[in-house]
Amino acid sequence: MEKIKKGDIVAKKFNNSNILYSVEKITKDYNGRCAAIIKGITIRIVEATYLENLVIIDNEKLDDSLRS
Repeated sequence: MEKIKKGDIVAKKFNNSNILYSVEKITKDYNGRCAAIIKGITIRIVEATYLENLVIIDNEKLDDSLRS
């Protein structure tokens, strides 16, 4: 599994990759679990989620998604 870092394009695993996000910030919660602040690319949304809930999107899938 690739390490997610700031600037990566990601999708939520359980969301069938319908919404693409840019990782704005990586942080830890009070229990030490890594989380990300993510910002929607094609829709206006900002939220926080744990890194294990995210999957990195490759350039080909990103291009396909932005075209449709």
